[in-house]
Amino acid sequence: SCEGLCLSLNGREILKDITARFEPGRYHALIGPNGSGKTTLLAALSGFIRPDAGYARYGGRDVHRMGFRERARHFSVVQQRETASMPFTGLEMVLLGLTPHLSRLGGAGGADVETARSWMERTGALDFCDQPVQKLSGGEFQRVVLAGALAQKPEVLFLDEATSEMDVRARLQMLKLLRGEIEAQGLTVVAVHHDLSTALTAADHVLALS
Repeated sequence: SCEGLCLSLNGREILKDITARFEPGRYHALIGPNGSGKTTLLAALSGFIRPDAGYARYGGRDVHRMGFRERARHFSVVQQRETASMPFTGLEMVLLGLTPHLSRLGGAGGADVETARSWMERTGALDFCDQPVQKLSGGEFQRVVLAGALAQKPEVLFLDEATSEMDVRARLQMLKLLRGEIEAQGLTVVAVHHDLSTALTAADHVLALS
């Protein structure tokens, strides 16, 4: 939830007195015109940006008082048009999503690799296991990133136009996958959408910013 959330960037007020509650096990869509603060609100809710006033809380706790590793056990975040800065293979990229659940001294084991491959299969990214992610198309790379985010076993999945690079068929497949996780695992999704028809089709709850 958030209450009285206010946030300015570079002297410009982006969010003003935003109050909202996000119910667990539901798909919440954030909509609004360009510049209305959708991405900024997502960043504040997930703990990446500290608000100037008000708060964002998860389970009654201020998310900005939670450590990065602790937040990573609860939240996964997929940014719009993420880019690959390291020469990882698709499988290595997905295995990064398991990091918050591994010991600080131990690496990924065989079961972790199988988990990663399973999520890649479910997002249609299994063919990219051994391919350098820097050579994948935008839509292919987003499939890998989403597989990694889901492999992280989040309670809340934050999506910022996460399927924007995918074709229509792939986008519908990903929405079906997310709805399945919501129903089976109680996953909570908070997603920025520019396409209103997709938002209204996918979401249980819509928050509109002006």
